[in-house]
Amino acid sequence: MSTLPLGRYGVLCTTLTTLVLTAACGDAATDVAKTTTEATAAVTTSAPVASQPPLEPITTAAIEGLWRGLISCAGRNFPVALTLSRENDDRLTGEWSIEPAVNHPNYVSPDGRTVVSAQPLTGTLVAPIGLGELTSEGGSRAPALTLLVAKNRAVVRYGRCDQGLLERDPADTTRRLASEIANLKKPLTITREAQQGTCPAALDAWIQAGLALPLDGWARGDISTLWSDTVTEPLFGAPLASFDANRRLELRRDLQARCKQSGDRRRNRLIARLARITDVREYREARLGALERATVADWYERFAAPAFAQTITELNRDEARALRSVPRRFSITLALDRRGVVTAEEFDTLASATADSARRQQRASELAASMRSARFENLFTLWASARIDDDIDPAFAAELLGSRVEAAAQVLGDQAQRPAEAVAMAQWLAGHERGTVCPTQAQNACDRAAAILDRTLVRLTETFAADEAERPVASVANGAALPVLAALIEDEARLEATYGAVLGWPAFARLMKDRTQQRHNLQRTAATELKAQIDAAATTASLRQLQAQYFAPSDLSAPTQRHLKQIRAAFDAQFADSRPFTASGADDYLNALYNEEFRQLRQLDREFLKSVRPALGFLARQITQVAELFGEVGRPLRTAANELSNPTAATAVAVQYLTQYQRRYPSCLDADASVVTFNERVDTVTRTASGIELSRIRGVESATSYRVRSDLLWLFRATVSGPQRTGAADSSLELLLGDTRVTELTNAVNNIMAKHRCDSPEIRQFERGLQAYYRERQRGWQR
Repeated sequence: MSTLPLGRYGVLCTTLTTLVLTAACGDAATDVAKTTTEATAAVTTSAPVASQPPLEPITTAAIEGLWRGLISCAGRNFPVALTLSRENDDRLTGEWSIEPAVNHPNYVSPDGRTVVSAQPLTGTLVAPIGLGELTSEGGSRAPALTLLVAKNRAVVRYGRCDQGLLERDPADTTRRLASEIANLKKPLTITREAQQGTCPAALDAWIQAGLALPLDGWARGDISTLWSDTVTEPLFGAPLASFDANRRLELRRDLQARCKQSGDRRRNRLIARLARITDVREYREARLGALERATVADWYERFAAPAFAQTITELNRDEARALRSVPRRFSITLALDRRGVVTAEEFDTLASATADSARRQQRASELAASMRSARFENLFTLWASARIDDDIDPAFAAELLGSRVEAAAQVLGDQAQRPAEAVAMAQWLAGHERGTVCPTQAQNACDRAAAILDRTLVRLTETFAADEAERPVASVANGAALPVLAALIEDEARLEATYGAVLGWPAFARLMKDRTQQRHNLQRTAATELKAQIDAAATTASLRQLQAQYFAPSDLSAPTQRHLKQIRAAFDAQFADSRPFTASGADDYLNALYNEEFRQLRQLDREFLKSVRPALGFLARQITQVAELFGEVGRPLRTAANELSNPTAATAVAVQYLTQYQRRYPSCLDADASVVTFNERVDTVTRTASGIELSRIRGVESATSYRVRSDLLWLFRATVSGPQRTGAADSSLELLLGDTRVTELTNAVNNIMAKHRCDSPEIRQFERGLQAYYRERQRGWQR
């Protein structure tokens, strides 16, 4: 049997990562499905790591006490005061007060009417990055104010205010700034003495620079360049932004008193525009902005730069997120860029890398903590969820699993008492034997765990089998064998439902062998009566009822049942008209599909998939547990788990039939047939032990295409070409197709396709039955 390029059964792949990712994507398929696989080689590398100084979180002494400053809101400027106390590492309390606006005493606060005096605040301090958030007690969740602290100053944002700076008291700088703002608003008095003399050379040069601009006769036009440092610093000996209020008032007085020229309308209109040198808003933005930029630069050097320099960040996930949010909260990147510290793009890149590192570290720590306390089966659920988490290094998750699995197996082995626990262990062992439950790095530890569980199961099954052996089923009374036979069949169904995967263990194997022999003896005893009831059956349904009531699925075909040859012949005679497929190698299953006998098919599914059901059952429970972690998003995972819990051999029948169709039945493919193409490429990738890609050799792409009849396309998508993921070494469909009993079934499909034409009544009815049964199973999986 050749390996098929399969898509949908990425959903059921034995690497649970692939399974989880794919199942969560739903069942919609496109006409082109692509697969890329990697051959990876682990290479251990070592490189010197530069030592970085540890981060120094802000101290209690640096944050507590009285802070005073100035905030700017909608063009008005308010002196403010904040008293802070630090309760523990990350809790702050404080009192917030706002004085009336400078030169606007009627505006007592930014909203104009609400007095804010000693308002109680509580909040948090992200000490490693000097970020504080405080809210009014009983107020909204949005922070009332946020602080970015550096040395003895802090940038502050309050409500919708666009600028703000706090200083440790006595706050001389911001007090002086408030006083200068007040002075700028005072009326300008021009005395006769001030009008004496000529216009100062620097001012006249400034005016001439403006007149050289393309302005109209009223001096209207763009004069923004006149305020730039490149113009003002050569003229005045310093950037305009550095001029205090007194210097600005002096320049304005000279402009208006000594620089105007009678009759020169254009010059005088320009002077009127330059007189805005005392504009309070521009002055405040320049002076307060310069203080904010300096404070931000100090903050960056103290907190951000060391955090970005860490090879392994000392920040946790929330702290790193807060660091990344600082530019949005304080618009600091423009300030840093203007000072040549770092651009917005560079800051975002560095902050993103730090946040990613912190998130990975925290996820790794959480995984390690969870695995330390996890029970055996939950270890594999955690490992599976880690495999779909981009923040977890797969090698790290595998190492954690390997470090815990043996001890967890011992605890499970010591405590296990119930049949359900035994079944779970047997299913895990079945998956382990097939190489589907453990990563390579943890294989040795899983081998030791398997030995522990194997010993446990030997002990448990001996106890369970001994209890079942003493349990009375029924006895032959007055020669009535059929009631006892029916009771045995019913009890075997109970045993299957209770013990499932452990029925193959030695203690149960002996019990089941005895039960089988007892059943065969009763069938032999009641052969005449059984044949009479078969001959008298008037419908297919009554025949199936007799078959289910008195025979196990393998009884009539077992080599040891030659004495039931006549009964088999009686069944064949009764079913002759509804059994078109003979000598196929799996007549019972294919004919049951033909007749849409769903109950019979479910019974045959259990028989055909007996050897693979345990391994699939373990995966089913794992997916169910992972689905719980996803909540409502995990619903598709639960559907996949249901499919693994109750698999059907009809999947293998459909895959074989549909993939062989174009070769065996080309005449039945019309122009409307769909083409589904699988593109595959195998890349050889070399990685370090930590997963960093060192090199990649691109493989050659190959394509496999299938032509599919339009009315069968849904079944093709459901069983062959649905959603997929890469990286799975095997899939559960391949597990099915590789099983001996299922191979008998797929070979039987080839046989009937060779014997019957594609447009024959037998094949058309077979297709209808196959589709009907698969839809019926799908509905059950989706409940």
